[in-house]
Amino acid sequence: MSSYGIAILVVIELYKKWRDPWYEPTDSVVFTVFKSAFSYKDPKTMGPEERSEFFLRSFIKSDRNIYGADSFNRVRNVVSLAELLTEKRHYTEAEKWYRYALRLVKHNYPEEDRRYAEVLSGLVDLHYRNGRSVEALDGLSKVLEILEKSVDTAALRLSHLAFQAAILQSEHRYEESLASLEKRLTLLLDVRSSESASVGSTASASDELYTELSKIVAVAKLAKNQAAVERHQRHAELVLAVVIGKEGLGSDSPYLSRDLRALADFYGKFGRPEFAYELRKRAKALELLGRFGGPDYPGIEHDLAFVADWLKERAAGADATVAFHLEQRIKRIQAKRCFR
Repeated sequence: MSSYGIAILVVIELYKKWRDPWYEPTDSVVFTVFKSAFSYKDPKTMGPEERSEFFLRSFIKSDRNIYGADSFNRVRNVVSLAELLTEKRHYTEAEKWYRYALRLVKHNYPEEDRRYAEVLSGLVDLHYRNGRSVEALDGLSKVLEILEKSVDTAALRLSHLAFQAAILQSEHRYEESLASLEKRLTLLLDVRSSESASVGSTASASDELYTELSKIVAVAKLAKNQAAVERHQRHAELVLAVVIGKEGLGSDSPYLSRDLRALADFYGKFGRPEFAYELRKRAKALELLGRFGGPDYPGIEHDLAFVADWLKERAAGADATVAFHLEQRIKRIQAKRCFR
């Protein structure tokens, strides 16, 4: 191509950039035109990252022709290119593509839409990698604000709260980091309780919860918040006692009832009555199960019925079969009394 032809192309591209509000981010129009004219490289000879970048830029142009310059359908490939550039540490160019993607989302949806938050979270990660913690925290606050108003975003909120706490801790803002972790703990308990009807065996006593509490205790110590240290340390100890008991004795051992009641008392004191109720109910059922191996005693029918109902409500493993046999035992006891 002659220099005259290249000059015409440069002028055309500069005009497009001036007139087109959706002109793709580029550092230099002149450099881009010269590169495409004189340094074409066969994708087959490229390395994996270079090939991915080449095709993503091609897809972005194709999407523009297919869907239109301002279509939301372009966002996916734009964000993928921004992520690739971030991995390559081309932070300045990556930020331009993220902001381009945010403009596309905002053009098609309200800024309060979760799709805006999902793109913004990528820009937050870029800021953090680039050492711009203040901007990362500002972006995270916006992301969390949007996600809290959206449905089915609990998993995203959990990960972003953990990220927020980590950044705040790296900035030595320990009280704020502790607040983020405590908010994450509340959300984690809510999520786990909604995922399973057996709250006592999952949400309120698990390895995951103990690990989370250990992190909170460590940050509370850095924040020199003694009240928080004592509260979360006690919570962690109670959870660990139940976890160890389940692993060593079995999840339905009658000997777990004491630890379950202690954990229930803790939740009752610190504002989680739903956990306290379920734990006390489980503790009572396990304690009664330990009595059923002996002779019948006055009022045993009521206890058998309570445990059978609890097993049917839990409905895990062989619970239905055990509940059936307990109900049959009630019938046998009642029939024996009728013949006396």
